[in-house]
Amino acid sequence: MSAIGWTILVLIVLLIIYVGSIAATYAARWLAPIALVAFVTTVVALAIYPQETTRNLVGFANWLGNRVQIIENTLRRAPSFR
Repeated sequence: MSAIGWTILVLIVLLIIYVGSIAATYAARWLAPIALVAFVTTVVALAIYPQETTRNLVGFANWLGNRVQIIENTLRRAPSFR
């Protein structure tokens, strides 16, 4: 590839990174307060109902782990395009 081709490729990659960072910043403005509310709610629930909250958190972690395992198994079975 010529120098002009490499330059264009690098500029495209930098543009994608720039646009992605803007999108991430915009998303963070909406997600940060939601995450903060979820964290505070969990801490308060742990203080008031420690046993039930712990059981629910462990159940959620197990459920999330099962979803990740299903996705991993699905990706392993997917055809490889090498």
